[in-house]
Amino acid sequence: MRLRTITTAALGGLAISLLTAPPAWADTFQVNTIADRVDANIGDGVCADARGRCSLRAAVQEANSNPDADTITLGAVRYRLTLAGAGEDAAASGDLDVTSTITITGAGSTVDATGNDRVFDVQRRHAHRRGQHVRQQHRDPRRWRHRGQRGYDGGPPQHPVEQLDRVRTR
Repeated sequence: MRLRTITTAALGGLAISLLTAPPAWADTFQVNTIADRVDANIGDGVCADARGRCSLRAAVQEANSNPDADTITLGAVRYRLTLAGAGEDAAASGDLDVTSTITITGAGSTVDATGNDRVFDVQRRHAHRRGQHVRQQHRDPRRWRHRGQRGYDGGPPQHPVEQLDRVRTR
């Protein structure tokens, strides 16, 4: 009887810990360079450009490569998106295409599109941004403005959910 009680209590505790623990496959990427570089091996779970550093663009690419909710942590610096380009959805150039659930946390960080394109293109799922400044969105008059994001269809996005917490857009 005592063994069964101990076993039941142990299994109950294990079940509760499994239900409350975050998924083991969700990643946190710590951006450690202001350079705008692509990930060297997208999908390997490691945020690293060709020089072994984790750029904001590489972190978004790695986070997009798996369907789980990932977190990207930024320092209190300015990140300039300098890889010009448009019309692709892999975050390889231009804006940062978000195709999975990502939380981007900054400590007063600034993400600057440098006038080349918008900063973020939230395509599906969710994006959560905290403690950032988003600057210099694309100046194409055909694009509409909705909470710092822009698109071509003349209205707010229907599918993506974006939550902003202490984020300033210009």
